[in-house]
Amino acid sequence: MTPNGNQPAYPQHLVMEPLHHDWHYGLTKREEFAKAAMQGMCGDSSRDGSHQAFAEDAVKFADALLAELERTSKP
Repeated sequence: MTPNGNQPAYPQHLVMEPLHHDWHYGLTKREEFAKAAMQGMCGDSSRDGSHQAFAEDAVKFADALLAELERTSKP
């Protein structure tokens, strides 16, 4: 997995209390991509498999996308 996969998908800068700044990260890019892959697979009525197989495939899709984005990204 690329380090980019551990970065937040939708980082949000929060200001709480005077002079207290914090970052709320939520899901990582990897988790967000796996979620999208899982949603697509669950919406495919022709796809068979166990819940475990769906989860494993979703993570594989996410990792493949991150690797391809890393490979093709321009500095």
